[in-house]
Amino acid sequence: MKKYIAIILALSITNVTFASAPSEVSEIKAIIAGEGLVRVKLNTMKSVEGCASQEFYALDLSNNINNYMFSTLLTAKASGKKVSFLLDSCIDLSGTGNVYPKIKYIYFCDTQWCNL
Repeated sequence: MKKYIAIILALSITNVTFASAPSEVSEIKAIIAGEGLVRVKLNTMKSVEGCASQEFYALDLSNNINNYMFSTLLTAKASGKKVSFLLDSCIDLSGTGNVYPKIKYIYFCDTQWCNL
């Protein structure tokens, strides 16, 4: 019985999970676009547990649908409108060792989850 408890404890300690987390609703402060990756900094950043870097959120451009999301980011930045993100896991496409919270959804509105 002790062996089973030890195995369960060992597995639960080594299994790191990441739950989706919302960002703050904020204006975009900076957008840095590079090959395959867009880094986004909001005026109000929220710390995301499990990711090494908290300075930016990241959008993976290797998925073609995310090009439309990049367009939304540019529109929000140009218009000064607020956005929020649903962050899901961490991503490192730059190879620098900095792991950023990954943008899964963009909400282009002034309230959390676009509740009006």
